[in-house]
Amino acid sequence: MAPEGSADPAPNRESTAPPSERSERLAAAVDELEGQVEDLEAERERLEAELEERTNALAKVQADYENYRKRVEQEKDEARREARTGLVEVLAGVLDDVDRALEADPDENVRKGLELVVKRVEDKLDSLDAERVEPEPGQRFDPERHEALLTETTDEHEPDHVIELLQPGYAIGDRLVRAARVKVAKEP
Repeated sequence: MAPEGSADPAPNRESTAPPSERSERLAAAVDELEGQVEDLEAERERLEAELEERTNALAKVQADYENYRKRVEQEKDEARREARTGLVEVLAGVLDDVDRALEADPDENVRKGLELVVKRVEDKLDSLDAERVEPEPGQRFDPERHEALLTETTDEHEPDHVIELLQPGYAIGDRLVRAARVKVAKEP
């Protein structure tokens, strides 16, 4: 027996258990740990699949947003182009009216006022990047940029060539706003 005051260490069950029982308990512990590992691997695979699914969903949302942003920007650009086109059409009409008024030979003060209006309207057209379409007499008629208001049988000009500019057209870049109105030669 151990002297008083000294404690006998508690006997270790493993050390006192027969080897076959110990092996069974270790095998059970290993089986339990392997089961936990399998559960953890299954959870890891589930989480990886969920992560991939959410990553794909995020990529789709980002692509959808980028497409939306581009579409909105294109729509804004188109709206600006349409507004510029409409303004050029209105200003071209004003210039036409003022030109007709100038042709009526107004008095000097009215003429100066009308010329000032012409200058301001032309400056505004320039600021809108509008260019006049003014085919010269003898230039080939271009149905994409010219509108034939009149035709005339003549030997002085080749057929399908401009004889006279009746009203200038306007373009913004390669976009025609209003065709130049012209008189065109036709074969005799």
